[in-house]
Amino acid sequence: MNDLNAFTGLVRRCVEDYDMIAPGDTVAVGVSGGKDSLVLLLALNELRRYYPKPFSLEAITVELGFEGMDFAPVAELCASLGVPYTRLKTDIKEIVFDVRKEDNPCALCAKMRRRAQCTASSQSSRSATTLTTRSRRFCSRSCTRGASAAFNR
Repeated sequence: MNDLNAFTGLVRRCVEDYDMIAPGDTVAVGVSGGKDSLVLLLALNELRRYYPKPFSLEAITVELGFEGMDFAPVAELCASLGVPYTRLKTDIKEIVFDVRKEDNPCALCAKMRRRAQCTASSQSSRSATTLTTRSRRFCSRSCTRGASAAFNR
């Protein structure tokens, strides 16, 4: 738990330095089921317990369309944390691999995932969205705060 506390401190510093969370925000975390997104979800859940600006938390998984993906453990974790969990079904796999037959699919797939999550955020009450991409980026303002250009690049 000590490592999670240290990471939560780094997240708090980032949130404060860039004024990423306003009182009453709902922060949606893009959760793939991998360690990066799950640690971020746990850190933000810990942060909301003591952060001076109260905020809500939600987890979102963008389902790409691959067979055999089991997100039940993610759903169980979210339930144990009291975090609402949404699964967005998409046809990203079909578009990237079957229709376009991309040789290097990573950039297009990432852009389509971000677009799906951003679209879902803008159509709901979520006011901030977090994405994890190999720990290079852990917080981005959402479309509802006027930063949609950052997601659509």
